[in-house]
Amino acid sequence: MNQESDPRWSPEVRIDVQMAMNAVIREAADILQRRSSGGRWLPPLEIDEDGTNSALCTAARIWVLDKLEAQIREARQVLDRVEADCRAQSGVVVRPHQGEG
Repeated sequence: MNQESDPRWSPEVRIDVQMAMNAVIREAADILQRRSSGGRWLPPLEIDEDGTNSALCTAARIWVLDKLEAQIREARQVLDRVEADCRAQSGVVVRPHQGEG
């Protein structure tokens, strides 16, 4: 097996990892640009001034946390797949922790 088909060294696999991480960074940068000022979160004006704390929490989840969590979850899936492929290629067997599968 050459290095290009080996997931431990494959340039294509490296690109997959980099693209997944770039998506996380881009999402964070977008949130910083659109939803913050001076390092502080800017909730929507109508919620910030007249809304309830519950509405403030909902806005935080929808416009910041949910977006970041979705990108992080996707990146973790890519990393998990790559790490599993690399372990399989090298013959490493990972035993589940106590209480897992």
